[in-house]
Amino acid sequence: MHRIDEAGKITAKHALCDFWVGFFDYMGKTTRRGYGWAVLWCTGIYFVSSYISSLFFNYTSFYKVGVCIVVITFLIFLIGILALSFRRLRDIGINGRATLCLIAINLLLSVFLPIFDLILIIALNLSIILVPSGKWKTTSQNGFMKFIFVTEKGENE
Repeated sequence: MHRIDEAGKITAKHALCDFWVGFFDYMGKTTRRGYGWAVLWCTGIYFVSSYISSLFFNYTSFYKVGVCIVVITFLIFLIGILALSFRRLRDIGINGRATLCLIAINLLLSVFLPIFDLILIIALNLSIILVPSGKWKTTSQNGFMKFIFVTEKGENE
């Protein structure tokens, strides 16, 4: 496994390479540009995959093939996007434990209150894309703040 620690200007090609190379890397860092390019690539590939699988839906005998393509593509990108989001949130200054709490809250909201889940996903993606690297790092010695945010002196992982 290769650790991804992006810095500076990231091209679309570099972001896509980092996405696949750091597929299981939850400890590195990803820049805003790297995150944006990778999400754009994944969205495009997922739509193409969905379109190709929809061609199979027209034929009853190949319906299961289309469903398998969609499910496998979704699971592959889910793992990659989770790793990418962990790296980006760490780059912003959110601790890994706080990221796990955000995911747990997201799962609970998606089960009980789907509309709030959509709002949370939009807010989280906007913050991931718009907040500069290191913006939410803290120098506080408060235990709660250290649980949520990465400290300036070193990372809490």
